Amino acid sequence: MIGAVESLRSTVEGAFHAAVCHVDAESATHRYASQRWGGSTSPQGLLVLALGKAAPAMTRGLVAAMPAVPRRGVVVAAQPAPIPDGMELLIGSHPVPTEASLVAGERLLAVAASARPEETVVVLVSGGGSALAEALRPGISLDDLRRATETLLRSGAAIDEVNTVRQRVSRLKGGGLSAALPGAPPLTIAVSDVVGDPPSVIASGPTVAPIDDGAMARLHAVGVVARLPAGVAAALTGGTAESIPAAGEYVVVGNGPLAADGARRHLEAHGIAAAVADEPLQGEARHTALAVWDRFEHSGHAALVFHGETTVTVGGAGTGGRNQEAALAAALALVGARDRVFLAAGTDGIDGPTTAAGAIVDGATVARGRRAGLDPIACLGDNDSHRFLDAAGALLTTGPTGTNVGDVWIAAADPHRRTAPRGSN
Repeated sequence: MIGAVESLRSTVEGAFHAAVCHVDAESATHRYASQRWGGSTSPQGLLVLALGKAAPAMTRGLVAAMPAVPRRGVVVAAQPAPIPDGMELLIGSHPVPTEASLVAGERLLAVAASARPEETVVVLVSGGGSALAEALRPGISLDDLRRATETLLRSGAAIDEVNTVRQRVSRLKGGGLSAALPGAPPLTIAVSDVVGDPPSVIASGPTVAPIDDGAMARLHAVGVVARLPAGVAAALTGGTAESIPAAGEYVVVGNGPLAADGARRHLEAHGIAAAVADEPLQGEARHTALAVWDRFEHSGHAALVFHGETTVTVGGAGTGGRNQEAALAAALALVGARDRVFLAAGTDGIDGPTTAAGAIVDGATVARGRRAGLDPIACLGDNDSHRFLDAAGALLTTGPTGTNVGDVWIAAADPHRRTAPRGSN
């Protein structure tokens, strides 16, 4: 049975890679730009303002669709990557902004202000852009922003709540980049890492006005605002005086549902009857993992694919990420199951402050970790999933993928043994 489990693990891991390929940011942007500007409809000039983990790939795809068009612009990314000639590459910091993020944000605003009448302005946004580029309002320091970001991330706040705070302290976010343009609003092309693809939340909406959907009230209700630096807390209640211009056209070319469908297709092609869950992933990672696993066990499918993004309330001193924490929680539920696996990973290839994208676990993962001298329950309690999963040989490491549409989770069973939900009579 070991061979069957290893084969299943390999197929499920392949499905995750297929999910990432299905939302390749360069290909998706190139496809859209080619359809929009094919032949003689190309613009006279192109000004590109790109920010996010997928910014270099999206820029390459855009420029490749109209290579003869004069272009210039700024690309803000998480790490060095090839970009077309005529573009300026800046490296910001993620998930907590640094001075480099401030330099990148100010540069984006300055180049936006220099837009020429003959140039078509295209803003490329993707997940991670909120931290990679920033321009702070007066009275907010970088230390304030860093402490606020760390507090929010450790509190388990949802991404819309985190980005609502970011918008209130920023001159770049919440439509600030559009406001810097001297002419018409830009075209925004997005690769979305947010459930539902709300433009005001992806990279904190640099080209669209913020929407108050109750996020601030929720942060007040759970006491998070009271723990933020005084300058940030004051900005959250003071409102903004700027007038945000009307949003231009906004197009999403990649998202979680597309990635999940790519995984489903791969599983089906390998003889595993799979379905994509209709509810997105959200909530506390370890609790969501157990709910997801229970749903799979009673689904009758050989595999279920999930997409979305969970959170982690950090109370321990360990190292991990939301996907690794989910995988460790699932591993405890899988103990003894010789025909089932669970994968949780980020499509950007980065899970928390680690080099892993996530993990893939089976019924023997806990035993392997215990043989290395580690207690899985203690590690989970200390938010130390990375150490346990590393010792158990369960980490999934891809390196940065160049795209970012949130997380993909896959629960699967050996289709030759999947005759009834585990534990049923």
